[in-house]
Amino acid sequence: MELRIGKLSAKSGEKAMGMVEVPGTSLKIPTTLIVGEKEGKFVQRSNNGK
Repeated sequence: MELRIGKLSAKSGEKAMGMVEVPGTSLKIPTTLIVGEKEGKFVQRSNNGK
C-alpha cells in the first residue's frame, strides 16, 4: 500500500516527512505520513501548533 499527499509519499512500513503545497497559494503545510505494515484501522491527527 502507498499513501500519497501531493509530492509526499510513503509505502507500507515507512514514515515520510515533508512540506505539502496548497494549490493556488504560496502556503506549505508541514506533514508526516506514517503507513503501517498491515492494512487496518487508521488514526488521523491534526494540530494547529497552539
